[in-house]
Amino acid sequence: MLNSSTLVFNLLSLKISKIMKKVKVSWNFKFPHVIYGNPFSPIAVCVIYKYRYPDRGMEVTEEDLNQYKRHIDLCKRLVSYGAAVAGLQNTELGIVFVTETLLSNPNIRWLIVIGKVGGHRIDLVYRCIKSGHYKGISNYLSRDLFERFRKQIRIIDLIGNDPFEFEKDLKRLIEAAYQEEPTKVTINNESFILYDMGAYEEALHEQSLEYEFLCLDGLFLIKAKNIRHAWLSTINLVNTYGHVVIDHRGKRLTLPYPLLLIVKDPLDWDGLNIASMEEYFNKSFMKLDFTDERYTYGNRIFKWFKVNQFQEALNKMKASRLTQAHITLYDPSHDFYSDEIPCLTEIHLKLNKKEINLRASIRSWDVSRALPFNLYALSKLLKQASEELKVSVGKIIVVSDEPHIYVTY
Repeated sequence: MLNSSTLVFNLLSLKISKIMKKVKVSWNFKFPHVIYGNPFSPIAVCVIYKYRYPDRGMEVTEEDLNQYKRHIDLCKRLVSYGAAVAGLQNTELGIVFVTETLLSNPNIRWLIVIGKVGGHRIDLVYRCIKSGHYKGISNYLSRDLFERFRKQIRIIDLIGNDPFEFEKDLKRLIEAAYQEEPTKVTINNESFILYDMGAYEEALHEQSLEYEFLCLDGLFLIKAKNIRHAWLSTINLVNTYGHVVIDHRGKRLTLPYPLLLIVKDPLDWDGLNIASMEEYFNKSFMKLDFTDERYTYGNRIFKWFKVNQFQEALNKMKASRLTQAHITLYDPSHDFYSDEIPCLTEIHLKLNKKEINLRASIRSWDVSRALPFNLYALSKLLKQASEELKVSVGKIIVVSDEPHIYVTY
């Protein structure tokens, strides 16, 4: 049992070691499909992956499962050779998770990108970063993270090559990155000069991630500054206190207690990639009709019960019926008998003096990938409500029964 306590967490736990010229880093901040190794290592490896992740075994083929194990075993070997992290990326949007992983550790100064590109143009993402062409990557990464990536990380481009055929070369590159003196490694007639540059010093002076955390008997509470801080702190919490659950949805690292998450400034979108957030909002919250999907949140909010629940909730508030501004997305007559049911089950709007707050209930929440998109969409609804009611935007409060991260190895 965890003791009740109020703490302020620094995600990086930065401490300078003058001897090693390194930064002490906690690996509590983790994403799926990544193997984590020595946090003092200066080099990481990203393997471009053209297969489907087996997050849910019933949705993937036998080849997907076999290839996933093969590639994850490779990542484990790369970490054993000395890489700080080695992981898989199978879409362009994965650059968000790669960036957050790398920038959470100022010791990482090199990134090897290798693998054959499939239907997604992941190669263009990394070549835009390497050349400084932000416009080509603006749909996937915010400007501030793009600039920070370019300052801290040097990319070794082996895109197009089979990582299994080049495993010995990857080992040579990893070993060279540990050297104090510049060391040349030649691959396919191209030379790379690597050395251990030490921690990225500017990171030591940047604002670290801080959040308030309270553990009660049967409840976790996080109070975060904005959406990005809420995202990273919740990932940290699940990786620290989660336990493994295996059921029909697969294998997940899950908090043992429900989570109460408070976002103090939900319109502070600093660090988020607004283009991808807007794409999600328009597809999931503003799309009223669906074909191949079992539901969209927009359909449930604006159309499912043959009523625009969002507008009616605002009408209730205008009529001073303040406790009745409630929106339900869960339909027992349908969802008890369906395999695909909403994770977001209800939304409640609440006036507190001259500001409006939004509380949401999320029964099952993939905090590593879905959380920032969900919170951004809810913040857009909250902003619309504040504008129509002519009040200030307050907080977003989320109650989640099962915050989790998929674990697949």
